[in-house]
Amino acid sequence: NTREHSGFGRAGTSSGDDSDDDESRETYLASQLMQRATKDHDPLLVLVFTKDMQSYMRTDMTRFDLLAECRKSIPLSDGLAEGVAASLQLRDIRALQGITEPALLVRRGAVVLSLDPLNAIITAEKAFVMVPDGADDLLGPLL
Repeated sequence: NTREHSGFGRAGTSSGDDSDDDESRETYLASQLMQRATKDHDPLLVLVFTKDMQSYMRTDMTRFDLLAECRKSIPLSDGLAEGVAASLQLRDIRALQGITEPALLVRRGAVVLSLDPLNAIITAEKAFVMVPDGADDLLGPLL
């Protein structure tokens, strides 16, 4: 005597098959989350420009570090609430990695720019230019 649930499982399958499907779905989702988390911790090559026309290279920054640095460089002195810096999110940095078309995202306190292959986050204090692997030759004109 088998029960069929509308919208779940297949006709004539046992509940053991459904649990296998659920486990494989959970495994897939877990692997996707781990892959995304791993990419967030991969080191980036970032060229930083300050408002006093100085520049330096950072090779030790992850996406999390970049987000923290960007948030620190958003000035809060112009009467804006402290939560303003939070308007720049990690998803904005992630979005840059897969874009091949030029894109401009305006966030409170920051502009996120994608001009393949270079991506940048620009604040009032600093500009952070992310250089992808293999595009080191593009740095010459910027330095």
